[in-house]
Amino acid sequence: MHLSREQIEKELQGYYRTGCFHIYLKGSFREDLENMSFDDLSTFTHEYVHYLQNISTFYGIFEANTIHQAAIETFREIETKQKITIPYNTSYSEDLLERLRWINVMNGDRVPEEGCQDIINEDYKISFFFEDYYGQYRNGRKVRVQYKTIDGIIKNRYIGALDIKEGMAVAYQSILGELQPHPDIPYNLLRILCKQHFPSVYNDVKKFICICYTSLFDLSPADFFMSLCLDDRVDNTKSGFQVFDDFIWTSPIKVKNKSVNVPYFFNQTIETFKESIKGFLRIDTPYIDTILDSVKLVDGNVPILNVINTEAPITVENIKALVKVTGIPFIHAQGRGWFFPSLNGQGASDIVHMVGLTWIHVFLLQQDKAKQGICPFATICGMCGDYCFDKPWLEDYEKCIFKLITKDLKIRDKFM
Repeated sequence: MHLSREQIEKELQGYYRTGCFHIYLKGSFREDLENMSFDDLSTFTHEYVHYLQNISTFYGIFEANTIHQAAIETFREIETKQKITIPYNTSYSEDLLERLRWINVMNGDRVPEEGCQDIINEDYKISFFFEDYYGQYRNGRKVRVQYKTIDGIIKNRYIGALDIKEGMAVAYQSILGELQPHPDIPYNLLRILCKQHFPSVYNDVKKFICICYTSLFDLSPADFFMSLCLDDRVDNTKSGFQVFDDFIWTSPIKVKNKSVNVPYFFNQTIETFKESIKGFLRIDTPYIDTILDSVKLVDGNVPILNVINTEAPITVENIKALVKVTGIPFIHAQGRGWFFPSLNGQGASDIVHMVGLTWIHVFLLQQDKAKQGICPFATICGMCGDYCFDKPWLEDYEKCIFKLITKDLKIRDKFM
């Protein structure tokens, strides 16, 4: 179902902040998921899929690590400054700049903050093209698609991780029940592409989900997505779950001149990711360690796919089972407050600490003049003072979150 231009212009129902383990919901959230409205549960499921894409795939971890490294380099550089202004421009290391360039390319074309109003004319067959991309440390392929809008305008778009993540999240929502319509770009583009070129993938929504998820185990996800779809066009007898299983067990990875399977390498990547997060936060991370351990590829453990690998209808019980295994991140629900995760009855301070640091980093680099100077915690602390929407570093309320975090980072007195 297509959105009208008026609907496209409305505010998003939610979002997930990559690398931050933070979900925002326009509606309400309840820990007892069965007490949520269907629309709120559907939106939560969409954003929860993004959370799992972030922590349980090679591409998601690569992206999160890069975001954390950018924050580390920013904070370290500010330590050497006497005074700083907003927005702050960090002189990133060449290695980090190359990683940022790679992500910028492999994420595909961005979508404007106000959304994309293109409505795809499905009577016009979408074309796709492969283009080599040469990075400083690795090479890959980009995928460009050409489509026609209902206005008769032919457009080109580089698809990437963004289209894959959103397409997969919408498909996951759809198996719960009837969806609210989403804009074609980036949510429906890949499904329409599959409808026209790969009908076996289009007609089996679970296969589409599995192929999207599998493609995020490659640092050139759009190229891998298309390769998996092209393989399915040759032999469509495999289920999506078999496609994922075949990939992880028959795709050796070279590590120090030795071949290892995907589960071994991925589980080592999880351990490295855990240590990297500890280095970023500089505190113990028991809750984060627990949720990362839950997504290791051990004995067929693939929670995001396992809960939908059934002939029975997918219900809230499947989503509850998924959440029980892989944990809940930090959640801000506009309609019903905040949810702070816990472990063994203790608040997950490591998640809260991560949210604090990443939000401060976003604040420092904010390029949108309309948002510059607005305290990132203004909507949650409930103690907004005179400076929260202009110069939060001047706020002196004892429990001011901005004050506490910037003081800990030793940057509070450096703002001009």
